[in-house]
Amino acid sequence: MSIMVLELVGSRLLAPFLGTSIYVWTSLIGVILASLSLGYYFGGRLADKKPSYQTLALIIFSGAVLIFLVSRLQYPLLDFFSKNIVDLRFGSVLAGIVLFSAPSTLLAMVSPYIVRLKMKSVAGSGKTVGNLYAISTVGSIFGTFLAGFVLISYFSNSQILLIESAILVITAFIAVFPVVKKVYVFLALLCLGFAFGFSGKNLPEKYLVWKDTPYQTLKVLDSSFGNENVRVLRTDPFGTQGAVYKGKDDLVFDYLKYFDIYQFFKPDATKALMIGAGVYAYPRHYLATNHRGIMDVVDIDPGVTEVSRNFFSLGNHKNLNIFHEDGRIFVNRTQTIYDVVFLDAFNSLTVPFQLTTLEFLQSVKSRLSKNGLLVTNVIASLEGKNSKFLQASLKTYQRIFSDVSIFAVEDKNKTEQIQNIILVGTNAKVESNLAVINPILMKYLDSKVKVKVEPNLPVLTDNFAPVDSYMLSLFENKRSADF
Repeated sequence: MSIMVLELVGSRLLAPFLGTSIYVWTSLIGVILASLSLGYYFGGRLADKKPSYQTLALIIFSGAVLIFLVSRLQYPLLDFFSKNIVDLRFGSVLAGIVLFSAPSTLLAMVSPYIVRLKMKSVAGSGKTVGNLYAISTVGSIFGTFLAGFVLISYFSNSQILLIESAILVITAFIAVFPVVKKVYVFLALLCLGFAFGFSGKNLPEKYLVWKDTPYQTLKVLDSSFGNENVRVLRTDPFGTQGAVYKGKDDLVFDYLKYFDIYQFFKPDATKALMIGAGVYAYPRHYLATNHRGIMDVVDIDPGVTEVSRNFFSLGNHKNLNIFHEDGRIFVNRTQTIYDVVFLDAFNSLTVPFQLTTLEFLQSVKSRLSKNGLLVTNVIASLEGKNSKFLQASLKTYQRIFSDVSIFAVEDKNKTEQIQNIILVGTNAKVESNLAVINPILMKYLDSKVKVKVEPNLPVLTDNFAPVDSYMLSLFENKRSADF
């Protein structure tokens, strides 16, 4: 149970610093499996020497101490790894080894050690081993569901690790106390453990909020952008997922301003869908500038909405409808027809692949009105090794939409610079007369670029969408600029 809780919570510890890509999960699972192998090996060898419940208790207690140290040292260690390790794969493996290998190895030693303690004769060995591994597997199942469905939803990562450490200490004491006293010891230490677990959240000082949700870690802090004071939301270590000015209503980031380009493609648009809320900055802007506008916003994480209401002044808007659901599932289920769909669910490290594929675009297209359009924010470069995700996306969009336009937000002449890039897909015939367009929109349109696609690059599909591989180079080129 403890090993599975540690593994699932481990993914939450790594996410704010290294992201949630397939590389991070692969590293974590690989490290845990390697640790289990070492633990089984050393546990079996130790058990054959002179097995005793005192030694068993010491193994469990040592595991508890190491998990306690993980809860205390996670932030400085992971902050160091994220800032100093260039290769995401190496950094993830190293972080997994440093934080999780030792406690996982110790906890894995318990199974073979208990088998040796319970083994009374060779004749009954099969039954003994079978029973113990059945109990162990039930514990793993229970720990998995407990962590995934309960603990992570209601407790911080540090609290979960502290509670887990306390429960392991209880288990160690039970192993060596007389039978009559075990119940009393268990109850007393359980109360102590939960009190210890609630003793603090270990919140870094600069953050107003460090909130773990079932989907991600939400970090709110006050910062600056240019010469202005802003409040920002971050969910990954190298970018900002939302921001508002403190004292005025303008959009902070240029790429959100580029979303207004929908007015050129479909000036009569009213009904809109936005996948990825940020801090609801653009939905509020859309409703403020489009007086007939109605917007549905889909974000998988209710915590984003809660934080937006508490720290980013999100109020109630009669034309704003909020849905907490995966964007792909929402598009598949909804019967609503939209004039424009905005997709802003990709951050600087992690891309939900299910929102990039041919099948997803087909679903979006089926929900668009006549001459409707999809506007997507992509983080990439226009050329070079950091452009593969953009190229693959462009090739996929061109399979679905008859017209695909690309706009470079920062600088269309800096083709190898990682920047926000706006993709617009539509089946409408785009008029060339721009006389009626306002000057600001004309500036956005002037940033239109052409991107050359590698002929051998595959179209993104549900069956094959290696977006984590395409985004890997962004980690190597991490920078402090906000996306």
